Amino acid sequence: MSHPYAFIIFTAEAIWIGLALRRGHRNLFQVDTLYWLLVGIPLAALLHGLALGALGTSVTVIALKEAINGIANTLIAVCILSPVKRWRRRRNHSPRMRNGCFCRPRS
Repeated sequence: MSHPYAFIIFTAEAIWIGLALRRGHRNLFQVDTLYWLLVGIPLAALLHGLALGALGTSVTVIALKEAINGIANTLIAVCILSPVKRWRRRRNHSPRMRNGCFCRPRS
């Protein structure tokens, strides 16, 4: 790779998602989509337009391609992680005692 701009954009995406998860946001798809709408597309357009000297249509296509790629990757991750989370929750679930003991001693 002759330029580090994609690395900067995707690193910013990872930092954005990490901060959102720390703040309690659990909808990964929504958090990533917001990143691309608010930060990722403008940052990609800025970096590719100014630093690389790309023209208007090329900048738009590159920025949208990177946004679609980032959101699609997040959607794939959510599809993989959702069943894993459910399986882990089910595996760690143990019966709770609500009204005393489950078993009584026999006489």
